[in-house]
Amino acid sequence: MGRNGFYLWALKENINARAFYESNEFTCEIMQKQLVDVRYILKCENNDKLT
Repeated sequence: MGRNGFYLWALKENINARAFYESNEFTCEIMQKQLVDVRYILKCENNDKLT
């Protein structure tokens, strides 16, 4: 059960990432979907999950 390839996403404005992927034989496919930035924050103070 091999894979035919894989997908990754880069923001259209991220020219450096796009140039890197395209130079490594990735094909660009414009998805025509609006992207929304979402940021997650994990505060380090008093967080037992980090120990």
